[in-house]
Amino acid sequence: MIITSRLFWFFIISLSFVNPFSTLLAQGTIVEDKTIRDIAREELLQFLNKVPVGQEMLYGFENRDQFKSVTIGKPLQILSLSTETYSIDYANTSMKIVPHDEWFVPLIVQNTMKAIMTVTKHEGRLQAVDFGAKDLADELNSFKEITTKNNSIISILRVYRLQCDFLVISNGSVSGDQKLIIPMKSAQIALFNDASYKSGFSEREVILLLQEKLKLLPNEENNR
Repeated sequence: MIITSRLFWFFIISLSFVNPFSTLLAQGTIVEDKTIRDIAREELLQFLNKVPVGQEMLYGFENRDQFKSVTIGKPLQILSLSTETYSIDYANTSMKIVPHDEWFVPLIVQNTMKAIMTVTKHEGRLQAVDFGAKDLADELNSFKEITTKNNSIISILRVYRLQCDFLVISNGSVSGDQKLIIPMKSAQIALFNDASYKSGFSEREVILLLQEKLKLLPNEENNR
């Protein structure tokens, strides 16, 4: 898909006011993957036992025998925009990508994500609060071509107002461990009206795209 000239110029001028993603981890509390995995492992059997007999496929599993083979994948921290509100001077609004105390933990059987467990931090305590998300697990599996020895999915950027998600990819083979942000289906449709659009963007480009889209929302809502 060809990006319009208008968006191209927004990408160029973004350098003057968009905060770099490289400072992301400094903005929030870093919780070690092992701690999140331990919580998921402790709660796993409790969640699996609640799956009704005969309804395993609704939760991503082919049968109950697969429960015995579940391993805990790398937790994906949920990120969001620091602000999604409309501003009259939107181009100068300081918008950052910030971390949440929430993680999606993949439940894996034979190298395939089957379901997702959600772990959150509430009042200083980590707890598993949800389980399932078969469709999300299926979609994450569809991005296997980008997860190589050097590339890995490290987090998910969730834009609540647009109801869309992005994958944040770490490229360890590049100096500085560069991040690549790839739209998931919901974002492909919300931003490009194209469910096959998987091109990657830098954090600056994504923030500019989102600012442009979010800026239009109040006008769209008023015209309904």
